[in-house]
Amino acid sequence: MTSLAKKQETANKKKRLVQSIDDRLDTLAKAIDKVRASKIFTDYLNSQARFHKYSWNNSMLIAMQCPDATQVAGYQTWKKLNRQVRKGEHGIMIIAPCPFSKETDNKQGGTDTIEGIFFRAVHVFDIAQTDGPELPTVDLPTIEHCADDLLAQLVSVAHHRGIIVNFASLTGGVFGISKGGVVDVNNSHPTGQQAKTLAHELAHEALHKTNRGALTRSMAELEAESVAYVVCMHSGLDVEVRASHYIALWDGDSKALRASLDRISKTARGIIDDLDHKAIGKAVA
Repeated sequence: MTSLAKKQETANKKKRLVQSIDDRLDTLAKAIDKVRASKIFTDYLNSQARFHKYSWNNSMLIAMQCPDATQVAGYQTWKKLNRQVRKGEHGIMIIAPCPFSKETDNKQGGTDTIEGIFFRAVHVFDIAQTDGPELPTVDLPTIEHCADDLLAQLVSVAHHRGIIVNFASLTGGVFGISKGGVVDVNNSHPTGQQAKTLAHELAHEALHKTNRGALTRSMAELEAESVAYVVCMHSGLDVEVRASHYIALWDGDSKALRASLDRISKTARGIIDDLDHKAIGKAVA
């Protein structure tokens, strides 16, 4: 094959890869919107909207009193969710802000409005302290397939990029962590899930290693999961159900995905190129 023919073949291969990535991301975008439009997901969001987002101080108070707490709400909120706090359960004390406003007479014969805030102790309860129907959930399945070869190849890609990969049994439901030059992967899951997790964390390393504050957490997760989806699907590992549900749970949708299409596509191409030993081959040569 002549030099010109080789260049043309390389260009054609790149073009086919770009088109394949675009097609896969379009499929993912539609899958995400389908998840978000489902009644199960709508019911889940309506349920979650009733749970208050506690301050750091109150989160610490909850953790100190009830380390195993998962979903915490007040007595009346649980009633609205058709669950009843069991008799004899001791509430978890938190500090609730109570704004107030009052009018006082001033020296000019008028009134001034004084606004302020005071705090009082209130009690909340964990879901484990209640009885009633199960709350709506959105299934986020683990990838149960075996993908030993892909996992090994992704580890090689990480090492080529100067990234250390540690495999360990992570706690708290964590699948993986990107630490900037170091990635931890939970090895208590099948290798298919570990491969998807490592691809996700490699995307974080490529996209969000620096200037992490430029993006919201939800957008960063959308980008990383979209890259992992493309890489895994390209390699024959079907992760569509988990990826679409994961992104939807992080408040992602097709509009957000397409807004970041160039970043996602470029990062996915880079990892795929490394998997094809292009960058590694050049380094060896």
